[in-house]
Amino acid sequence: MRHELECSSCNSIYPPGGYLHGCPACFESGNLGSLQVILDYDELNFDLLPFGTETPLNSMWRYQELLPLVSKKPITLGEGGTPILRANYLSSNLDLNIFYKNETVNPTWSFKDRLYSLMISNVAEFGYNKIVNSSTGNAGASAAAYASRAGISDILILSPHECELPLRNQILSYGAQLAILDFESRSSLLNLLVDQGWYPVINGTHYSSEGYKTIAFELVEQLEEVPEAIVFPAGIGDGLSGIWNGFKVLHQLDIISKLPRMIGVQSEERQPLVRAISSNSKEAIPDMGPMPITISTSGTMTGTYAIDAVRESKGCAYAISYDEIKISLKEMGRDGLFVEPATALTAAGVKQAHKEGEFDNGDTVICIATGTGIKWPHGISPLFDPVPTIDPTLDSLERATSFTFEFQK
Repeated sequence: MRHELECSSCNSIYPPGGYLHGCPACFESGNLGSLQVILDYDELNFDLLPFGTETPLNSMWRYQELLPLVSKKPITLGEGGTPILRANYLSSNLDLNIFYKNETVNPTWSFKDRLYSLMISNVAEFGYNKIVNSSTGNAGASAAAYASRAGISDILILSPHECELPLRNQILSYGAQLAILDFESRSSLLNLLVDQGWYPVINGTHYSSEGYKTIAFELVEQLEEVPEAIVFPAGIGDGLSGIWNGFKVLHQLDIISKLPRMIGVQSEERQPLVRAISSNSKEAIPDMGPMPITISTSGTMTGTYAIDAVRESKGCAYAISYDEIKISLKEMGRDGLFVEPATALTAAGVKQAHKEGEFDNGDTVICIATGTGIKWPHGISPLFDPVPTIDPTLDSLERATSFTFEFQK
C-alpha cells in the first residue's frame, strides 16, 4: 500500500525510504526525529473474510493491501496465520473466555517474524546490503532468517551474554555473524555501525510495528468479534502498539465498532512501562533493575508509543513476580503450550487484572504467546525440579515419581 513517512518531532514528510538516522531534517540540525508510517485508508475498499474462508494465501500477507510494502513481492517464510487456543485452565477458574494467540508456530518460532518479513522486504528494496540487529535472541534470529532469504550479504547480530545457546545456533545457521557483548553496551556499538552505513533493523524504527497489525486482523477473523482485552508482554513495546494500531485501522475502516483494552505486562525486576502508567508519566524512565528471567522483555526502556497504546485504549499494566511467572508457565503447559518466560507474563497478568476487577464475567481476553520455550533452556530449567535418574525397577520408579505401583509378591 502507498504510504509516506512523517517525523514525530518536526512533522516533515518523506517518501518511503531507509533513512538510517531517522528524520533527515532533525538529524542535520543535531536532533533525533523518529519517522512514523502514514497510510491513506480513505479510498481503500477492504473487508475481512469470515473465519475459515479458503484463500490463496494463509499468511499475514493476505492483508497486503493494509501494509506499507514497497516491493512488489514480500520476503516471506509463511509467517502469520497463527492459531488461537482456548486457555481451558484459566478460563474455567476465572469465568472468562481466554485464548492464547499462538505465535510460537511462526517460521523462526516467535512473533518477530511479522516484523521482519515486512521490514526486510522494504530494506532489501531500498538497496541496503549490510544490516545490523541488537537483540536478546528472538529478533536476531528472525532478522537473520529474513535477511538471508532476501539475499542480503552482510548480516550482523549483537546479543548480550544472556542470549542462550539454541538462539546463538539458530542465528548462525541462517548465515549471520554473531557478536556477544554486555547488555547495555550494544547500543553504542550499533550507533557506530550505523555511521558506517549499516542499516539498523531494530525495534523503534519506522516499519518496526507495522507487521504486528496483522495480529489484530487475524484475531477479529478468528473470533468473529472484538475481544475485550489483549494482554501482551512488553519490552520496548512495538508489538503492543502495533496490535493496537491494527485494531484502530479496522475501526477506521468501519469493520469493527469497538476497540479492545491493551494490557501490558512486565517483570518486577524491570518495569518501565508499568511505572510510567502508574505514575501517569508521558515518557518512561529507564529501569535499571536486575536481569529478569523474562529475557525477551528485559530492556530497560519502553517506547512512548506503547504508553500511548495503553492509555488510549483505557488499558492497564502490571509487574509480575518470578513466582507468578513460574506458576503461569506451568499452567500454560497444561493447555499444551511450551512458551518462553516472557509469554508466561500474560497468563499471570490476566489473573492480576481479574483480581483487581478489570473484567466482567464472560469477557473474551487474548494472551499473545510471543515465543517458544525451547530456545531458553538455561532460563526455564530452574523452574522445574531436577529430573531423577533411576534403575529399571518399579520400586525405583515409585521413589522417583508421584506414581504408586502394585508389586508382585
